[in-house]
Amino acid sequence: MPTMLPVFTRATRPIRAVAKAAIFFLKVFPMLPSRPVDWVTKLPVIEKVRYPTRFGQAEGDLYRPSAGGPHPGIVVCLGVVPFGVDHPQVALLGKALARSGFAALLYWSPAMRDFR
Repeated sequence: MPTMLPVFTRATRPIRAVAKAAIFFLKVFPMLPSRPVDWVTKLPVIEKVRYPTRFGQAEGDLYRPSAGGPHPGIVVCLGVVPFGVDHPQVALLGKALARSGFAALLYWSPAMRDFR
């Protein structure tokens, strides 16, 4: 007897995609009401990471969902951010991506600091 799980999983993919997009937009735009999202999603795990580059040691913040993965990943280059890497909006972006199910690396390399 065939199982219905693959059929159910395929049928719910569009719904899950819309839900993840809604979570992201509610969390990244501060003018939108996002408190209910906090009730249904867990706090992301935030780790400071360091890694070598050709310009020297680079640092970044890795935001990931607290639930076990695997999770799709995204690298966010903060080279065009007019405010610093410590700006609250940068952390808000990382948390929004993690609550939406992504592992996100937000980094600022030494070359970016020197405008190279």
